Amino acid sequence: MTVRLIVNADDLGYTEGVNRGIVEAHRRGIVTSTSLMVDHPAAAHGVELTAEEPRLGIGLHAVVDDVQPERLDVELERQLGRFPRHPAELGFFENIGVHELSLTARRDGVFALLAVPFSEPVTTLFFGAPVGDFQLVDVTDPTSPVLTDDWGATKDGGFPSGGPFLPPPFDCSDPPCRGADPLIFAHSASPSTDGQTAYIAYWDLGAVVLDISDPTDISYVGRTVYPASSEGETHSAVPNEDGTLLATTDEDFSPFEGSHVPGDTWGFARLWGLANPASPAHLSDITTPHSLTNSIGGVYSVHNAQFVGDKLYLSWYSDGVRIVDVASPTNPRELAFYRPQPHAGVLFGHPIPLVWGVHVAKGRIYLSDMFFGLYVVGEK
Repeated sequence: MTVRLIVNADDLGYTEGVNRGIVEAHRRGIVTSTSLMVDHPAAAHGVELTAEEPRLGIGLHAVVDDVQPERLDVELERQLGRFPRHPAELGFFENIGVHELSLTARRDGVFALLAVPFSEPVTTLFFGAPVGDFQLVDVTDPTSPVLTDDWGATKDGGFPSGGPFLPPPFDCSDPPCRGADPLIFAHSASPSTDGQTAYIAYWDLGAVVLDISDPTDISYVGRTVYPASSEGETHSAVPNEDGTLLATTDEDFSPFEGSHVPGDTWGFARLWGLANPASPAHLSDITTPHSLTNSIGGVYSVHNAQFVGDKLYLSWYSDGVRIVDVASPTNPRELAFYRPQPHAGVLFGHPIPLVWGVHVAKGRIYLSDMFFGLYVVGEK
């Protein structure tokens, strides 16, 4: 068993002398992290002094000695709010443009999982040096992010990729490209809890499972496979904490399109079993009444997903946020939903919500609406 020693220096911000001692201990290779006392007189000096130390981890040293228990949450949020508010660029990794990203911290470093739509066809056709849509970047040293490896559906998986607006072989003219908009590209990327596996939402290709345990040698494991009647369009692919379930969401706007797979409706969520990640097993679908129609009275596709224990939270555009019990994944059960009621119309003559993102933290649900702002929702 490998033993790892982490030396953390307490009380950054206590005095200027303490600050200088912490930085000196870090520069000599002893201290790797510290915690900031945001309310102490030397806090600003500590922030300024450590700004030039990108490898020094900094967290909050909460000071709550005289705080009443009922005020603890409020006081912690206040102190967190006093963390430095003047971010500065530390480093930059250039590619053709990242759509979504996630981070994973492992024993061998911190890695960014980047979804770079159409990187493979663009870099192949225009630069002569193919770089896949999924890119794994080592950001352990934020001043010098480094690409460790990449993966592309065509060059590494032998699948079609691209879209009909690109020349062959990236015109996506063969299965599994499908539907009114046959496209295969990486849209989002999520890590497993241990950071050894990546789940890439690869649109019509489904959710691609990649082994990233060796960050310099990404390997294909498997993928989810759509039924023939589906439009495709995997927007997100998110695993649960123990890696037994995968939730995928299809951002399918078929009712707005003139031609689509017969019988296809709005996009919905799917649950997959990961007992055999080489061939994820389709367990069930999660829908709303609107999503199973062709109604254009709103936008009724699912969008993002987040697991919290045995609950799955889904942002669902005009159907708000849906909270689903997935303890029995073959028979998921909706527990509750919240549908905002805006007072003005933007895309439609009547007001509809367009709930884009969902994030759950400390018993609260944060929803982003594309046109109306941020909703903070509590569960009873």
